[in-house]
Amino acid sequence: MPTHNATGCGETLTRELIRLYVSVFVATLGAGLYVYFIPLYAQKFGASFLDLGFIGTAYALTYAAGPIFAGYIADRVNRAWLYSLGITLIALVTITLTLAQSVADIVILRSTAGLAFAFFWPTSEVLVVDLASEENRLREMCVYSVFWSSGFLIGPILGGLILQAYSYTWLFATSFVLITSALVMAVTWVVPRHMRRNRHNPMADFSGSLSVMKSLTPWYMVTLCYGIITSVLTSIFPGYANLVGIDPALIGILFSAYSLARIFIYAMVGRLQYFGEAKVLLTVSAVFGAGILCIGIFPGFDGFLLGLVSIGCCSGTMFPLMINLISRHFPSEKLGVAVGSYEAVCGLGSAVGPILAGSLALFASVRWAFVLFSLFGAVMFLFVTIGRKSLVMSTA
Repeated sequence: MPTHNATGCGETLTRELIRLYVSVFVATLGAGLYVYFIPLYAQKFGASFLDLGFIGTAYALTYAAGPIFAGYIADRVNRAWLYSLGITLIALVTITLTLAQSVADIVILRSTAGLAFAFFWPTSEVLVVDLASEENRLREMCVYSVFWSSGFLIGPILGGLILQAYSYTWLFATSFVLITSALVMAVTWVVPRHMRRNRHNPMADFSGSLSVMKSLTPWYMVTLCYGIITSVLTSIFPGYANLVGIDPALIGILFSAYSLARIFIYAMVGRLQYFGEAKVLLTVSAVFGAGILCIGIFPGFDGFLLGLVSIGCCSGTMFPLMINLISRHFPSEKLGVAVGSYEAVCGLGSAVGPILAGSLALFASVRWAFVLFSLFGAVMFLFVTIGRKSLVMSTA
């Protein structure tokens, strides 16, 4: 094996990854400005909690349908162009939100946003997995996660301040400018430097992925529950917080605390892995349930802060571990399908969560919706227990 240019190649890949991370940060900063305030925006048009559930589900349904397709295509074309396409669609949907006149308009636009993010998230993750060596994959996914989470850390604070001082039009316009800047970075930095890789007969080998997915069923079920729990935070929680008298600026601070906790754990995941993936995921499942229960039992800023920080820590652990766990069961030429399968299952959970929570809020109360959703933490715990045997076998 030639080694004379190993250092140069490593430096080149590091530069490519940094450019990708920066563009991801700017894109998520733009999205983070407004995405948590969509429920408040919908309430301006008279949206009920059931309507908020429909809005969240509209986004998640198109998102759930797209990632495997996007990942499959990403294994056969220049992935950076698909990544750029995702950013373009996100920018267009963002600026179009200024024209919304009803809850139905928001439902349609969020549905389109789901398709946009179905290209953005899987292709950005595949780019990271593709550019990183297998032994550095978990570390690079954590670094990538720090960058995108930083966008969602800073974004809600700035978005809340913009909303307090100006209007939703200013909020969406500022987001559009930032996301467009990320598109310029992608086209000028990422696309020209990303070679076409792993091009195969598109009909030849997808069936082989199905058997791998079947063997990973317990872990996909864990991912499904993860999607159900976290989707309620973006679709229902802001309206819940608004209902109990928390203003937009404080809601932004709560979500920034959630992102800060997630970032802190991303930096620690490499060390947590030494305790064993299954043990860590069992702990995460229990804390997930406790965090969502805290939000339901203690409806105030302090209770919300504790619950969101707990869930943020769990999200920071879950995402990189599950991506690493699932992707290592697929060959390198199918990394797009691997990442896409994870995102699709997570998206399916995100489609179920909002409408289920909205229905519970309508027929019981929004507090009870959060209390009952804590049971999904127990379901996650069960499936991690079931999946431990296959995990031990795969690493033996």
